[in-house]
Amino acid sequence: MTTMKIAQDELEDFVPHSGKLMLLSGIISWADTFDSLICAAIVDRSNVFYDPDLKGIPSIVAFEYMAQSIAALSGLERHLNGDSKPRIGLVMSVRHFLATCETLPMGELLKINIRENFKDRSVVSFECSMESDVEILASGTINAYEPERQ
Repeated sequence: MTTMKIAQDELEDFVPHSGKLMLLSGIISWADTFDSLICAAIVDRSNVFYDPDLKGIPSIVAFEYMAQSIAALSGLERHLNGDSKPRIGLVMSVRHFLATCETLPMGELLKINIRENFKDRSVVSFECSMESDVEILASGTINAYEPERQ
């Protein structure tokens, strides 16, 4: 596992999101085989998904953090192999999504863990989770498609 923090401003080199749509705060570590990665996120009121009625961000948004973490892993692998252009991927399905809270905790460092289950050319499946220091907040399986050429 490579531990090298990559800051939010560098993530635009790997993920096709920017500005308020970039939800991740950075990359904490990744497997040298590029089959797993841990990202960081800090949830606050500036988040585009902040809901003032809930005084937080709905836990279903954890799915988007997971999807962006998958994009970060794909983009990181391409970047380290000499292809620096971020690519767009498509979520095909989310299975077994489970959230243990109504809203994501504000101001805490949250970790998003992704681990590849299956890959067949452009189709990939990941086990994903988002956790705080004390509990798993959400988990699920994301199946995605990344076109080979864009």
